[in-house]
Amino acid sequence: MQFTNEPRGISLLQNYPNPFNPTTTIRFEIVVRAIHELPLQVSLKIYNVLGQEVTTLIHNEVMDEGMHEVEFDANNLPSGMYFYRLYVTQQGLLRYSETKKLVLMK
Repeated sequence: MQFTNEPRGISLLQNYPNPFNPTTTIRFEIVVRAIHELPLQVSLKIYNVLGQEVTTLIHNEVMDEGMHEVEFDANNLPSGMYFYRLYVTQQGLLRYSETKKLVLMK
């Protein structure tokens, strides 16, 4: 049996609907237990096209295995392209990161 320190089975799905107005759902899945029984902490952030953080939807939450959904309400933002990034850390070390784009059309 081979062991690795990298988590497997974490995926960030495309938001829906996309384009959206004014709310959209972002889903991600964790299908692997914490490595060495240490918890995985999840953050989900939204950025504008300049790379500036617009909002944090999840901040360092310990999450269980399974499918997770977060609703993003962009009522206070102008139309345009944005990016959402999922970060998964363990004991302060980045174990997974993925970014996808979304479009707000008002």
